[in-house]
Formats: sequence, C-alpha cells, structure tokens
Amino acid sequence: MTTHSKSMKHYLVSLHGQNLLIRLRGDLGKYGFRTKRYIEAASEDQAEKRALRLIFNDTDLHRIILNEEDDPPSIMAEEICEIDRPIEDDYKEIKIKYYKENETSSL
Repeated sequence: MTTHSKSMKHYLVSLHGQNLLIRLRGDLGKYGFRTKRYIEAASEDQAEKRALRLIFNDTDLHRIILNEEDDPPSIMAEEICEIDRPIEDDYKEIKIKYYKENETSSL
C-alpha cells in the first residue's frame, strides 16, 4: 500500500481527444473522445499532467489509433476540478466515450 503525503489533493480531470483516425464498428474515420480520470496530486497542474500521461500510456487506445505521424491526434484536459475526498480504485478510470467528428457528444 502506498502512503501519500497529507498535501496530496484529489482531482477529477475531464479529457478530450480529437482527430483520432480509428476503425469503430467497421467504420474507418476521424473520431474524438471524452473521458474523465480521478487523480491524486499536489496541484492542479500536476493532476493535468498525470491524467494526460495515463491517456498517452493507454495501450488499448494506442492499439486502435491509425494516424500518420504528420496528422497526430490531439488530447487535452478540458476541466480540472478539485474534489473533497479520495475515490475508490474501482472508480478512478471512466470509460472512454467515442464520437464521430462533426457530431456532438458529451460525457
């Protein structure tokens, strides 16, 4: 079990990905996604970096991305909210919801 410093705070980070060339349900096209991550960090900036690192290191996501190097996907944190209590491990990662670009989607 990891011991965390009392200075660690809890954040909910909303992430938005765009320009992902992927095949979903047999349809090859440009998609975006929205997801959220619960993060423990000392600051909002650190929470953003950790959430982005989790997404960039997601092997399931990287396995389906077909973008060429000159047309990379874009992933950014849209909102970072400090929350008042820790989150159970089962809820730290919320499913990625994909949408076809040029269509609207919300989490």
